Amino acid sequence: MALISDQRIVLLEIAMEFSTSAIALNEIIDHFYLNRVDQKIKNKRSETKYILSTFCRKLFELDNIIDQLTDKKISPRNIIVRNCIRIALIELIDLKHPDYAVINSWVEIAKKRKRLFHFSKFINAILRKFIKNNIKSNLSEKEKIPNWLWQSWEKHFGEKTSIKIIKSSLTEPPLDITYKPNFKNINEYPEVLPQSLRIFKPGKIIEIEGYDEGDWWVQDSGATIPVNIFGNINNKKVLDICSAPGGKSMQLVLKGANVTCVEISKKRIVIMKQNFDRTKLHPKIVNEDIIKWRTDEKFDFILIDAPCSATGTIRKNPDLIHIKDKKDINSHIDTQKLILQKASELLIDGGSIIYCVCSLQAEEGIGQIEHFLSSHNDFERYKIDAKDHPSYENFITKEGDIHTLPHLIADGGIDGFFISRLHKKY
Repeated sequence: MALISDQRIVLLEIAMEFSTSAIALNEIIDHFYLNRVDQKIKNKRSETKYILSTFCRKLFELDNIIDQLTDKKISPRNIIVRNCIRIALIELIDLKHPDYAVINSWVEIAKKRKRLFHFSKFINAILRKFIKNNIKSNLSEKEKIPNWLWQSWEKHFGEKTSIKIIKSSLTEPPLDITYKPNFKNINEYPEVLPQSLRIFKPGKIIEIEGYDEGDWWVQDSGATIPVNIFGNINNKKVLDICSAPGGKSMQLVLKGANVTCVEISKKRIVIMKQNFDRTKLHPKIVNEDIIKWRTDEKFDFILIDAPCSATGTIRKNPDLIHIKDKKDINSHIDTQKLILQKASELLIDGGSIIYCVCSLQAEEGIGQIEHFLSSHNDFERYKIDAKDHPSYENFITKEGDIHTLPHLIADGGIDGFFISRLHKKY
């Protein structure tokens, strides 16, 4: 198969694979740039990621604009036609590319492809009509996400808060990094939460000062909270469950803990080891399914970063709103229960569990904790107090848990996390 040397063709091919599969966007991009993209345009990878992330964030809005521009419904069988127009609209609206260049390029692409040839005039007419009439999306906020997700959020958070969540979730996020105490550029960036700096328009990550020295790692500010509410863990035995890509593990090591990471995915362990080598922070790694893992060891503290729907991370992973559904949540719920049960058996009396999910779904957060406590009399909720953690005051719920919502940090947002601290009685 010939390598692709036209950036627009790369965008179209990736969009087609994403539109016809349930594969995560990053996986598709990785595969294309490893196997199908010509070396001459590999430097455009970041632009590809930006355009296709915008494609996912604005998909419902783009289709709304397209539907306003034509009386003829584009058949699902002709998704390639719709994808051509979607990407062209992103070029015109978000990238501000010259009108003539965008139209001419996409019409030429259509003329050269068998499946598009008969639609070249249609694509030309739609794009010219858009430019002439300056059509905008007329969707309400709730129509910019799948209906099942809107109903779930509205039920749990109410309409006003849900609209704020949507607006923040569909906005491109800045880059957050967690830094080591010796990071020289600490004063160069605003600190958004303890140990977390925020970088706007970061450019290439590997070119940020301190990368080669391992002085920091990429980690959303919300993801730093679970480790920071453990308290003193110096020289304590800490189990980090489902630990890849390792951000929380590195935090734990920095705090002096003796850390054991249990991770089921060999592929994700490779990434985790790369992060540990760069930062020179090396916990013990166990490649096992935590539910099946057998050990006589007991731990003082256990961190559970449970598998979940990840609806709190739509800011960074907008493809989730198109590849996740209710069934995914139900499957995660069963796994979360089993992991909580296993953790309860591996914890010493008097020890603590931090349970967290990067999800906005109540079933995966507070629902799991209430279910666990109702069937485990030897555990109690160790309420998180704003007096001990004033930086997290706005996130603490009436039950004493933490729930970060994407809009609760004004300048750039924050990933949505549910975090609960549990104590095992003596």
